[in-house]
Order: sequence, then structure tokens, then C-alpha cells
Amino acid sequence: MNKQEDYIKTYNKALDIISYREHFSLELEKKLVNKGFEREVVLAVIEEFVDKSYIDDLRAARLYLSEKKYKYGNSRLRAMLYDKGLKSEDVEIVVEEVDVSDRDKLRSIIEDKKVELGLKPPYTEREIAKLARFADSRGFRAGLIYDIIADLRRER
Repeated sequence: MNKQEDYIKTYNKALDIISYREHFSLELEKKLVNKGFEREVVLAVIEEFVDKSYIDDLRAARLYLSEKKYKYGNSRLRAMLYDKGLKSEDVEIVVEEVDVSDRDKLRSIIEDKKVELGLKPPYTEREIAKLARFADSRGFRAGLIYDIIADLRRER
């Protein structure tokens, strides 16, 4: 195959991939390279897609966070965006747009988890520890977890 045919084939596959959902540029690059397309051709296609606004990392990040913002703390959200290849200045812009405080998110998540586990006051130390580990796994700050856990202990 010649360069033009490679480019067209890569371009069409990239269109197929992004037709299902919004993608980050790094995510699209990895998918195409894993499918055997040449990296230099992939990068050229991605550059064209960015120029045509077919892909936009900020737009993808906003959409991604709209789905994840109620499940994870801001620290975890930042880490997830870095993993998607977003630049740090863009990560801060998008995370600042998330208008739900970590405290409100954590309270909601803990309440949902208590219902899921069928927990009722008074809570045992084991139940409180389980909720704390769950909150930690969702990327909330230790101080905030401690505050919420202290509230649970007062309910005993």
C-alpha cells in the first residue's frame, strides 16, 4: 500500500471509532496503533481531526466528567484525566468547572453505599472502616473521609 491508501484507511477507521462516542486524542492514537496502523499516519489523522474539531480533548474531558463527577473525588478525577492524556492546565480548567463539592459527593456516595450494604445505625467499627475504605478507593481526601466517618460515629 502507498502512503495515500494508508492515510485513507487510517482516517476511515478513526471515523468509525469516534462515531460511537467522544474520544481523547491519546485514546484514539492508542486504539489505532494497537490495530496496526503506523504511528506517523495516525498522528497526521489525529491532527486533521483536531483541526476539523472531530475530536477535542476539552470537550471529551467535560463529557467524561459529567458521567464521573458524582462517583469520584476531585483528586481521582484529576488522575483519571491525566491518564486520558489531558494536559495539566486543561485538567485544572475542567475540574474547576465541576460544581459539586467533594463533601457533598462523599456524603451522597456514603449514603448510597449504606443503603446498598443494608447498614443502619448504630454502625460497628467494621462497617465504618468498610465505608472509609470505599471512600478512599473513590479518591477522596483523607481529612474529608475522617470528617464524614466522625459523623457516622456520632450516630451510634
